[in-house]
Amino acid sequence: MNKRIEYLARQAGLKLDELPDEVYLPLEQFAQLVAQDCIDQCGGKGACIGAGMVKKTIIELYGIVKKE
Repeated sequence: MNKRIEYLARQAGLKLDELPDEVYLPLEQFAQLVAQDCIDQCGGKGACIGAGMVKKTIIELYGIVKKE
């Protein structure tokens, strides 16, 4: 799990070390999808103020590689 996502999960009270893979892996995928959706919302059409910077920041924070 990306360090930033792991940090936020722990902030939310999740004890990641205690979660079984059946819970941990879907949770990790969910976090990645949320971050990807943030990137997509700011894509191409100038939907967000400073969309390029917002996308760059999300990509850097969450370690997301934009799907083409």
